[in-house]
Amino acid sequence: MNAPVTPPTNPKQIYGDKKPPLAYIPMSAQLAELEAFVDGMFKYGPLNWRTNPVEAMTYIEAAFRHLQLYKVGEELTRDTLVKNLGAVRACCGIIIDSAAHGTLIDNRPKSQVEADLLYAGEEWMARLKQCQVDRERLKTDAFIKGL
Repeated sequence: MNAPVTPPTNPKQIYGDKKPPLAYIPMSAQLAELEAFVDGMFKYGPLNWRTNPVEAMTYIEAAFRHLQLYKVGEELTRDTLVKNLGAVRACCGIIIDSAAHGTLIDNRPKSQVEADLLYAGEEWMARLKQCQVDRERLKTDAFIKGL
């Protein structure tokens, strides 16, 4: 049984407990992202997206490419050996940070129809899974009748 939580008495802890707990972001993920940011810093300059506007789709496409490379088994980029998943995180970080600093050019092809279609996929996935359960049950029933 868990002991009751007592409120903190240290004033620094009381103040600190109001802050976002940044320690919950895994260090391994932070370092993979940082490695990609450092690679980009050497190529393009540090935090360049804060002074030079960037297009959202440039980083969305780059993130997709790095994610696809990871999906097919490529842990590292071929040119600088940066972790592909770290590069995905860095691409997302640039989009978030440039939006926060007002330098994001939002050129996404926005479509409520496509968003709705994606959410509707949950319905057809559930239907198809149920169809498969029913097919398996029919196979089992037919097998049992054949015995």
